[in-house]
Amino acid sequence: MAPDSFILDRVNNQLLHGLMIDGRAPFSLLSEVIGTSEQNSGPANLTTSVVCRSEAELYALLTDEIGAIDSIHSAEVSPVLRRVKQAGTVLRGTRLQL
Repeated sequence: MAPDSFILDRVNNQLLHGLMIDGRAPFSLLSEVIGTSEQNSGPANLTTSVVCRSEAELYALLTDEIGAIDSIHSAEVSPVLRRVKQAGTVLRGTRLQL
């Protein structure tokens, strides 16, 4: 099998079929039709934001901390290299104030 190919399971095939019928169908409708929970109907079950001082720190977080959690099978990372403006970010020293 080529490295860029994969096999879809039954749920993914049903999801693709539903999206071919209505590409704007909400997750709630798709999950009802294919018989899964809405939380498992997309790639973004959990979204989080972290601030790392370096690439090495981000790598350590992803491999040592997040990678050690058995129930996490994959992760998508979108690094932000420079923040021009972000409403509501308040720092106390070097840490975010919550």
